[in-house]
Amino acid sequence: FNLFGNVFGEKLSIPVFNMGDKVSPVKIAKEGLKFANQKGYDMVFIDTAGRLHNKKNLMDELAKLRRIIEKQLPGAPHETLMTVDASLGTNALSQAREFLSVCGASALILTKLDGSGRGGAACAVQQEFKLPVLYVGLGEAPDDLQEFSAEDYAKALLED
Repeated sequence: FNLFGNVFGEKLSIPVFNMGDKVSPVKIAKEGLKFANQKGYDMVFIDTAGRLHNKKNLMDELAKLRRIIEKQLPGAPHETLMTVDASLGTNALSQAREFLSVCGASALILTKLDGSGRGGAACAVQQEFKLPVLYVGLGEAPDDLQEFSAEDYAKALLED
């Protein structure tokens, strides 16, 4: 159950709750959680992608989203995944610090590992914040999101 992303929801035959692009993300999350509860879904993904860590209003909204989720569903969120763009270099550390201070995270997803950057800064993010890496993104297709393998990552990082 995905509250925002229609494209991959349709590709993967996953129900998507959407209220249009003129409705605030906080309202969508609130109504989406009600909808999921009414339908008996046991899992909800709320995608907050596209937030810039240096935009105070977007970070404030992210904090509010978390508070709304916690209020509507005691014990939630059960998992908060932070996606780190592996091509960002050292900027990934400052982004991670800002996002973690606002909403926390329980694990990492590393994306864009198919590029030349290889995700070296992602190692620094993982080391500093001690979060497990669950998945890696190796492209744009749904099948390109794969479970993380430390062995495969190390081999790719050290390749010529």
